[in-house]
Amino acid sequence: EDRAINAMLNGATDYVLKNKLERLVPAIKRAMHEHELENKKKQAEVNLRSKNELIEAQNIRYIRINKELEESKEKAEESDRIKSIFLTNLSHELRTPLNIILNFSQLITGIDDKQLILNYAKVINKGGNQLLTIIEDLSIVASILSENITKKIKDIQISDLLDKARFIINDELIKCNK
Repeated sequence: EDRAINAMLNGATDYVLKNKLERLVPAIKRAMHEHELENKKKQAEVNLRSKNELIEAQNIRYIRINKELEESKEKAEESDRIKSIFLTNLSHELRTPLNIILNFSQLITGIDDKQLILNYAKVINKGGNQLLTIIEDLSIVASILSENITKKIKDIQISDLLDKARFIINDELIKCNK
């Protein structure tokens, strides 16, 4: 009995006495069953580790995808904000010359002074030209965005370009009384 107790303390799971050999078959069956359970447990642990690694890899992919989605969402929100600002500015830029055209054309209907009518007509013409310039600029922007613009390469004189720039700047300075 002491040997059996020591064997059990050292890891044995069963013992069979020589005078009780009928316990040998059930002890062997139980040992085989425990060994089978231990093998299944080890295989389950291996499978679990493998599944955990797959899940971690998927989580890393999902984190990356979520980050990309968040960046795309931020870009879309920024694009929407810029579009809203653009449309607000565009509305203002279109309304300004249009209001000039409409208001001065109404003023002309009740005036008999030809010089005043001529002055108002000049203001209307200037407003119309401003409106036309804005619409042409919009058309160019739309062409650029739709990639339907054709490139025109031509020789220019830098001095002519600088003269035009100086003229535009001087015209703007006069408008601003500077």
